[in-house]
Amino acid sequence: MKKALLSLMTALFIFSIAVSSAFADTKTQGTLKAIDTAKGTVVFCPKGTKKDITLKAGSDLTQGYKAGDNVILTYDKDTVKQIRKMMTKIPVGC
Repeated sequence: MKKALLSLMTALFIFSIAVSSAFADTKTQGTLKAIDTAKGTVVFCPKGTKKDITLKAGSDLTQGYKAGDNVILTYDKDTVKQIRKMMTKIPVGC
């Protein structure tokens, strides 16, 4: 009985991880290459790659951003959920 209960709990745990990762948003750092408010899209290049990604974004999300900004972008499939500017580090000391 204990083995069956342990097996069931393990299966439920693995299933819950699989389901939560399927609905998780992708959060990544990178550079905005272009913003097209007429089409409602942004072109984004994730940090460490040379591949550009075109994503849908509403004009309310892209307000205040311009091409070349370093941002942290959260998206799901092909739709932007959130854009945040990365803080620039100021060197301190000698």
